[in-house]
Amino acid sequence: IRDRYQRRVHGVTFDEDANYLDFAERICKQYKMYKSCPAFPHLAFHVTATQPPAVTTSEDPGTSQNHEEPASDIVPWTYDPESGKVTIKDSCTPGQFLTFLRELAPRAMKRQKQVLDELSSMTENAMQFMNRTGIELEFPSDPTPQRVQETKRFVEVLMKTPELYSPLLRGVSLRIGAPREYFVDADHGYLVLPKDLDHDVILPIHERAALRERMRRRIVKLRHFWFLLFITLAADIEW
Repeated sequence: IRDRYQRRVHGVTFDEDANYLDFAERICKQYKMYKSCPAFPHLAFHVTATQPPAVTTSEDPGTSQNHEEPASDIVPWTYDPESGKVTIKDSCTPGQFLTFLRELAPRAMKRQKQVLDELSSMTENAMQFMNRTGIELEFPSDPTPQRVQETKRFVEVLMKTPELYSPLLRGVSLRIGAPREYFVDADHGYLVLPKDLDHDVILPIHERAALRERMRRRIVKLRHFWFLLFITLAADIEW
């Protein structure tokens, strides 16, 4: 049942103590009802265990009866609009799950796609930086949206003047630190630079290096144009 469900819905995780088999069985039985929801095969969510109802003791000293509090009417899912992460309790009924797919899932799926695109863009920028400079940049594999934006801005600042950093830091492991944090760990071979590094790259040497980098990028962008122009002119010449 678990394999059947995970083949249809990608990105589903669950706690070890969650009753995931029963949850997946309920979903699989109603698959035809859910498959019409666009978000169903694409949304990622995490299944958690349902907490048992609270037990209270009667305040009457003449009795010793225990009472179970009635189940809460709170919806069996939570949604973080910043990260797009969704958690669903394993007790979620088919009707509740359908309501979730219709009302919340489209918004959550859209946010998850945005976060994934931002993460992909950050990773691509980081790889370009490492290939360009030979500096190893360390960043978490599953960062928060805020960390993604911080890493992206950090890399953009360094890529404005890569020629200043490459000769000095090639082969060094670079980490992103707190604001105004500079730290060198010679024993483990890594350097910490602050995430607000752009506040410190205001010297004339940075401006000249940034100008040279902009010129280099323009040449790289136009090289294909000049190559095609040369081929076109050469083809028109009668040898």
